[in-house]
Amino acid sequence: MTPPPDAGPDGGSCDGGLCPPEKITGELMDLWDLASDEANLYWLDNGNENAGLFGQLVRQSKSVVCLKADAGCSTDLTPDPQGLFRVDTLTVGNGHVCWTDGQETARDLRCLDTTTNNLTVVARSQAWATGPRWFGTTLWWVDQTDTGTLQHSDLATGPVTFVGRPNPTSVVVTADTVAWTETGVGSPAVLSRPLAGGSSTPIAIQQQAPRSLVACGDALVWVDFGKGTVMKGTTAANSGAPIVSNQQRPLNVVCDATHVYWLNAGLSQAGTDGSLWQARLDGTEVLPMVQAIQLAAGLTQDDTYVYFGASGVNTGSGAIWRMRKHP
Repeated sequence: MTPPPDAGPDGGSCDGGLCPPEKITGELMDLWDLASDEANLYWLDNGNENAGLFGQLVRQSKSVVCLKADAGCSTDLTPDPQGLFRVDTLTVGNGHVCWTDGQETARDLRCLDTTTNNLTVVARSQAWATGPRWFGTTLWWVDQTDTGTLQHSDLATGPVTFVGRPNPTSVVVTADTVAWTETGVGSPAVLSRPLAGGSSTPIAIQQQAPRSLVACGDALVWVDFGKGTVMKGTTAANSGAPIVSNQQRPLNVVCDATHVYWLNAGLSQAGTDGSLWQARLDGTEVLPMVQAIQLAAGLTQDDTYVYFGASGVNTGSGAIWRMRKHP
């Protein structure tokens, strides 16, 4: 992994430039996704299937560095002592950490109360449930199939279908609107619909593989994995436009009040050329933060740091780093 050439020690001014990444977790078997709340970092580790060691849900305080898997400084939250199978995506909010796991053709959506550790199975045997997100007290997710759906639940009741759409990949809820990305059936796009119901509005059409939609103030930002672009729009019709181009298979994006950060998978078949980038929300000041990330996987943030990972893929070399945001 290659930090910027002008980087200084983490925690300092870094001479007006970017600080280097700091490794905070190591010896992960197969990292899949990251999430954070005020005090903790959470991640899903898919485990080593060949050895019969299946997925885990893990929590680690942001105040510690834990580079050894069995050092006792992280907590295995996996409700089933035999582990989870094929973990996929997770989110934290409303006092719960929620994730998807299951067999190849049947996914469950589960939530664990972060105070009591009580488990709620929100949805069972979905075709391809993924991308859970908390918006207020309501959990939203997509079921990503040709006959897919956008769904939500308050955890007290079962899943409610908001709309059926072909291959939805991510969802965002604003004050009065639901927006989502979809790969469609030959027509990938980003759309919105009033939360109260009504017709869909195309935010951007002629996409290739849109994903990871997030709200950044009044703007919506997503990445197009196929076109290699970071996109921005609003809930208005045909408002989507690229703000950064020529990226190498962007995976995930997060944002704050001024900047957007995204993780690229890279183009190498060996997965050795992943990268982390930042730019202003208007698309200016595009800057590589970290390059040569091997097997890039997972992105989250807080007010100070961007957290990103390397999966490991059954080697035990997976890890998580944090990097200070824009100077």
